[in-house]
Amino acid sequence: MTQDADRGRREMVAFNGYLPAAAGVVAGLLLLLAITAQRNLRHEEVTRADTSGSPARQSVVSLPPVKDTPKRVGASSDTLVLLPPNPAATEVTRRIEAGLPLTDSAPKAEPAAVEQPERKRFVETADSRPRIAVVMDDMGYDRLNSAKAVNLPAAVTLSYLPHAPDVQRQVRVARLRGHPVMLHLPMEAPSHKGRPGTNVLALKDSERILRERLTRLLGSFDGYIGVNNHMGSRFTRDPRRMKIVLSELRRRGLFFVDTRTSNRSMGGETARQTRVAYAVRDVFIDHDPEPEKIRARLAETERVAQRNGSAIAIAHPRTMTMELLAPWVRSLANRGFNLVPVTKLLKRPPPNKLAQLQLAE
Repeated sequence: MTQDADRGRREMVAFNGYLPAAAGVVAGLLLLLAITAQRNLRHEEVTRADTSGSPARQSVVSLPPVKDTPKRVGASSDTLVLLPPNPAATEVTRRIEAGLPLTDSAPKAEPAAVEQPERKRFVETADSRPRIAVVMDDMGYDRLNSAKAVNLPAAVTLSYLPHAPDVQRQVRVARLRGHPVMLHLPMEAPSHKGRPGTNVLALKDSERILRERLTRLLGSFDGYIGVNNHMGSRFTRDPRRMKIVLSELRRRGLFFVDTRTSNRSMGGETARQTRVAYAVRDVFIDHDPEPEKIRARLAETERVAQRNGSAIAIAHPRTMTMELLAPWVRSLANRGFNLVPVTKLLKRPPPNKLAQLQLAE
């Protein structure tokens, strides 16, 4: 009997020890339920305040409406800031690669602003007026007059010397203004007396050295779409050497404009035989830098264009040339001529018979 009584007292003591722990658990659960209920009530009040437009409960910062998706920024997750859409960086890159000008003033969001250049190009193609292409040679060294040439209408083609100072930046600016760009490739002239130097294509060089030098010159800058010869009244008379040059231009997808510094130049004929798109200069505008001579050459360019339907004139970035050339170029449209890039006047050899058979298949 005594053992039973002792066992009962021990069980009673153990039970009394569990009671505080159980009471603590229950109290914790009740407190958690109360906090949850209070948060739900507060959320309902904020929701009703937002719906009713009460400024005391609004947590969204009001900014001008935009079309882009709102983004949460900042340390507080309760504040919504509406960000404007990011600029289209890919569009800038595309225009640079296409050689188009960046027109910040044009509304980029309007479809008409995108379609307008296409309509302009169509009108140029259908224009029946005599066409004149102007190529500015020797670009890059005379920085002041080269900059003036960049300000000419975008149809004027600019040809940069490979080793002009800061030539890549100059070319980039010209392309942003919409100009077609060429590389002005130095070639040997009789005035070199057989010692043209290391930056000129020379007749005395072996084929290996000639190809190495040509590769180096063509790699002086990028962004150009064609090549014309600088000097070269001796080199262009050698069809074998010209074929090496033109074969490389064809491999790179470049066209060639024969500056025709010699009446015996084989540049155009070799380009035709090598199946390279090409053109040949008609008039040197400033071979003689005297003002009356320049005016006479401008008039000659108009006569050639009227007689043949087109004319290619070459000029240089010189002070007197720019003073007379700039107003003349801008007045061509009013005088019945169509100023076009030199690419519009290229002669494109037809595909060979093998290519024609492949197309037929």
